[in-house]
Amino acid sequence: MQRFQGLPRTFVLIQFSELKNASIKYLIFARNHYRINKLKVWFVLSI
Repeated sequence: MQRFQGLPRTFVLIQFSELKNASIKYLIFARNHYRINKLKVWFVLSI
């Protein structure tokens, strides 16, 4: 979190929550449509 010191805290929290929501939606979409196995999903999350 140290690299976010120059930014307003609320802006960082909003950006982080939007990113998290987008990634969750993408994972749900990918799981439903392509049936990606857990290993690939974990690889995406670890990047």
